[in-house]
Amino acid sequence: MRPGLAVGCALGSALCVAVSSVLQQRGASRAPRGSGLHLGLIAHLVGRPMWLGGLLAGVGTVALQALALASGPLVLVQPLLVCALLFALPASVLLEKRRPSLVEWAWALLLVAGLALSLGGPARDRPASAR
Repeated sequence: MRPGLAVGCALGSALCVAVSSVLQQRGASRAPRGSGLHLGLIAHLVGRPMWLGGLLAGVGTVALQALALASGPLVLVQPLLVCALLFALPASVLLEKRRPSLVEWAWALLLVAGLALSLGGPARDRPASAR
């Protein structure tokens, strides 16, 4: 077990999830109206570099997640994927050229607090083998 590698890969995977989500959503939002869920939409998306970049980031997500799980325990790796929400906020803000709202910052802080409590809870609550 290599916890440092597991954490790094899990955070990298979370970053890839965020980038993938933001790029694919942005690429799909520019699809022609009425294209619906059919071959025309797929053809349009495959021709969009931004959407393809999101697809490539999705592949990176899977690869890094597999490496993270091979390097560390599920209980350490899986909660870190929540960081994708934190990474998506600045990514979408940059692409949309806007400022995050106070509500978005408040939710981000709440997410960080929950993650910190989840991963760094009191040692007495952990099994002896995890201390």
